Amino acid sequence: TDDFEYDEAMAAKALTPENREGFAKLREAFSSLENFDGETMEVALKALADELGVKVRDLVMPARLACTGVKVGPSLYDLMAVLGREKVLARFDRALAQMG
Repeated sequence: TDDFEYDEAMAAKALTPENREGFAKLREAFSSLENFDGETMEVALKALADELGVKVRDLVMPARLACTGVKVGPSLYDLMAVLGREKVLARFDRALAQMG
């Protein structure tokens, strides 16, 4: 189900207005990936973090929270590949709305 609550402590750290711009760019990057597989997403996320001058975790934390609602879990990239592009982007949109 896509109707799940976010871990409150993690949401307070990850879903901040400061993270919104980078996370929105991650959503944009993921929406245009030719292959929506774990390896491709990992490369894209790391390249974007480098481009933005932020730590990888600054993009991974909101992405994980958006996709799972919790701080820890299986490989984020493999999880997103299983969820598929449509579901991941919808969950990213939900998280972006929370960021204000």
